[in-house]
Amino acid sequence: MFEHEFEGELNKEIRQLVKRYEEMIKNNESYFFEENSYEQLIDFYDEHEQTEKALQVIRTAITQYPYSAVFLVKNAQALIDSQQYAEAHEMLDKAEILDNMDADIYLLRAEIYVWESNHEQAISSLRQAFSKVDPEEWDQIYLEMAEVYEDWDKLDLMYESLKKAIRHNPENEDALQKIWFCVELNENFSESVTFHQKLIDQEPYAYLAWFNLAQAYNGLGLYEKAIDAYEFVIAINDRFEPAYKDCAGVYIKLEKYTEAIKKFKEALEISTDPEMIYYGIGTCFEKLKDHTQAAYYFRRATRLDPGFHRAYYKLGNTYLQQQKYEQALQAFQKALKLNSEPIEYLMVIAETYAMLEQKELAIEFYLKALKHRPFMEGNWVRLVAFLFESGELDEAVNTMNMAIGHIGEKASLIYIKSALLYALGKRKEALFLMEDALLLNYEDHHLLFDLLPELKDDDDLINLIRQYNP
Repeated sequence: MFEHEFEGELNKEIRQLVKRYEEMIKNNESYFFEENSYEQLIDFYDEHEQTEKALQVIRTAITQYPYSAVFLVKNAQALIDSQQYAEAHEMLDKAEILDNMDADIYLLRAEIYVWESNHEQAISSLRQAFSKVDPEEWDQIYLEMAEVYEDWDKLDLMYESLKKAIRHNPENEDALQKIWFCVELNENFSESVTFHQKLIDQEPYAYLAWFNLAQAYNGLGLYEKAIDAYEFVIAINDRFEPAYKDCAGVYIKLEKYTEAIKKFKEALEISTDPEMIYYGIGTCFEKLKDHTQAAYYFRRATRLDPGFHRAYYKLGNTYLQQQKYEQALQAFQKALKLNSEPIEYLMVIAETYAMLEQKELAIEFYLKALKHRPFMEGNWVRLVAFLFESGELDEAVNTMNMAIGHIGEKASLIYIKSALLYALGKRKEALFLMEDALLLNYEDHHLLFDLLPELKDDDDLINLIRQYNP
């Protein structure tokens, strides 16, 4: 209570100071403030993103207190923000002469060096800062060093710096969050387990340490241990949403979809992005083949986020499973309108039109997909199969020729073309092509029978296949 009252009084005093300062400026009056008052004015304008006013106060403060390193450092920060690095260096050099124990001088200098891609000098400057601060604050310097190593792409050294930061302060949440990033990139999950277990022995209620331990177990495929660790996170901090979602994700890996749904629903009570939770629940019901429930949750996701194209795509798939082709088509078209990049959206629209027996539109969307990605063999095969099933044999052969032109004479494509020629009654030409395909890849000859099962009854073809049996 008293703390809140103090903060209120302090804010009131600062606002009165700002009002008095601005009135003096407005009236063109001469003024002189104590150093602390100038610092308060600068901080106030910085917090309210009034950069020009902050700079004006800094310039005035330097004029009135030319031997104060504090204002030179603040000026350096402003110069860094405006990318005037040479001038900022000069200002920090002056500040260091006046007060070489101000750690901010070395931290800001390191920041400049990073912008100048001089990482070695940045690290050197940060090392100087250790002697300027209380050892209890060393974790912040190690954290700064980690960020330099990250920019330098030295992830091993970034990881070591973060471990040092955490050892100095096991409650440094920024370091705990960043260290998982390193672990994931380097995939050093086993080492992470060892490190975080020791940390938990020291700080048993450090929920982020438990979370990192869970993530490491997850990375190692030790899913049951990961779940136990996630549950510890939730027991310590039941407002930490990632633990619920990642725990649900582990249940999905274990194909325990009912348990995943339960965990997702627990997350809904605190979620800041419930549309993603609904999407996750929908995905679980999809896996359980409960397409009605899946559709319900995918719809909820799209209502919360009308731009969620993936949810529309998933919704369309649930309608397909229920043979609601018109509704599926509407959902797929909405997904495509929101994001035209995924080729799978074009393909699924083509196949939905095929199911609706709208041949021309189906072919149009197959061709649109192939125009975007002409080297995707599977999509050519799907179009050829559709043309074959529609009785368009000549067009199917022409399309297969186009596929071979884009992809090359792959055995799989030659097998399919030979089967099409056989269906057209061009048996001799078909057998000639089949021989080429058998030479290229004997194992793929099953593709002939996939397209034309009756070929199994052709003695000449069967004998030809036997000849090339390795």
